[in-house]
Amino acid sequence: MPEQTALVTALIVDRPMCLDCIAMSVGSTVDEVGVVLQRLTGVLELHAEHRVCRSCDITARVFSVERPADRPARTAHQRHA
Repeated sequence: MPEQTALVTALIVDRPMCLDCIAMSVGSTVDEVGVVLQRLTGVLELHAEHRVCRSCDITARVFSVERPADRPARTAHQRHA
């Protein structure tokens, strides 16, 4: 489950997606993704809003997390240095 949590988080950082698209992208069921999203609420500020999914362009309940403002995004080179 940890790798699934990492995949879901990576998908929805700054990119709102609906539950169906998240599940399809990580190869899981909607129920499994729901469990992952519940776990994320204890760690990150999870946003759930009714708006357009950035994957399928359908208006639905979408989920996203914001990149922490106090830590800028690191490049792949910086992560492996």
